[in-house]
Order: sequence, then C-alpha cells, then structure tokens
Amino acid sequence: MAKQLSSKKRHWQLDWKTGVLTLIFVPIAVSLGFWQLDRAEEKRQLLFQQEQQTLVPPVPVQSLKEEELVANRRVTLNGYFENSKDWLLDNRMRNGKPGYEVVSLFIIAENQQKVLVNRGWVPGDISRKALPSIKSIEGLQQLQASIYISPGKPLTLAEEIQQTEWPKVIQQIDWSFVGQDIEGELLPVLLRIDPYSHGAYLTDWTVVNIQPEKHTAYAVQWFAMASILLLLFIIRSRNMMKPQSNNNKRR
Repeated sequence: MAKQLSSKKRHWQLDWKTGVLTLIFVPIAVSLGFWQLDRAEEKRQLLFQQEQQTLVPPVPVQSLKEEELVANRRVTLNGYFENSKDWLLDNRMRNGKPGYEVVSLFIIAENQQKVLVNRGWVPGDISRKALPSIKSIEGLQQLQASIYISPGKPLTLAEEIQQTEWPKVIQQIDWSFVGQDIEGELLPVLLRIDPYSHGAYLTDWTVVNIQPEKHTAYAVQWFAMASILLLLFIIRSRNMMKPQSNNNKRR
C-alpha cells in the first residue's frame, strides 16, 4: 500500500502590473515631495528676510549701491510723480475681482533719477472695454516704499506690444521694454509704495503667494501617495502567492 504525502511551500509571485506603476510613479511622487519641501524652505527664507528688513530703518533709495538693492529693503523717496506716464499691470486679481496694479514713474528731486513705483491695485472693467482712471498726484511728495524683486521669471500670456496711448497695459515689468518710454537714468528697481503714502491704492502686498506650511502639507501628500502605492504592490504580490507541492512516495 502506497501513501502519498504532500507538503506545500509558499513563494512570492510579483504582480507585474502594479510593479510597473510602482516603478514609474513612486520616484515621481518622492521627487515632487522633496521639491515641495524645498519650496517650503524657500518661502521660509523669503518671510525671514522680509521680517529682518522691517527692522532696518528706511534710507533714501538713491543712496543705495547696486548690491544693496535687495528684496524688501525699506526706502524713502523725495520727489514728484510724472503723471503723464503710468503702466497698468494686467491680470491682477483681488478677492475674485479682476483689476490692475498701477505703476507710476517717479522723479527723485535730488538728482532727477527716475524710478518705478507700484502704487497698488485698482479694480478693472469686467468687459475690459475701459481702463481705470488714474488720479494725478501733484507737487513734491515724500514716500516710503519697499524694494520688490520677483522671486522667479514672470509668466507672460503673450508677447508685449508697444502701445502709444497712456496708461499702457502690460503684463510684467520688462526693463528693456519699459525703458523705451523713459528718457534719462532709470533705477533698475521696482518699489512697492506703503499704504499710508500719498497716491497709494490698495496695497495688500504679499511676500509669498503660498505659505510654507501648505508646501509642507503638499509634500506629505506626495510621500503618502508613494507609500500607499508601495503598500498596494506588496499586498497584491502577497495575494498572488501560489502553493508549491513536493511529493514523496513511500512504498
């Protein structure tokens, strides 16, 4: 009489479909997670620099050397607006409403240097058939402002077209483009006017558009997605384990 005994061993059988997805998307998710962490650190540095600059007393902008023209540096201006030249930065939204930021040419009384001053936001015509009316500021003005430097290359929706009518609508400050409209020495810096200075509009300036905490939260989400995909791959592979039989015969 012969009796057959069987023993079963289990082994892994990889789920190749889930494996391919894991191989492709996990590195992407992890990379995006670290990128968001880097962005969070950049925003923390910008906020720290802005806080530090608020502790530095403002100085006349014409007294600063080129290397001292740093973001958020507090400055003063004594001079007058050249009311015939204003630019409107297009596609500026506030609380869901379309509008413009008004950039005016300012002439420093001491040396006749010219500088661009962003006076803040004004609402626009929803139909875009009419431009906002910019009020003239007459006489000698004493302003306080802060230096604005874009943290990256500005995004433009289309190529700028040279216009003849004032105020001129532009998307971003392009120094070579704007310089065509200005005679004399122009300081290569954009100033953001303080809210209590004469001629200011809505000046709810933001240092960063997304807070560091939100970037960190995005990073956590990307890392969580990578972890979930890895876990899914492991579970799918475990469920596909197949028994392996070893038969021994006794006579």
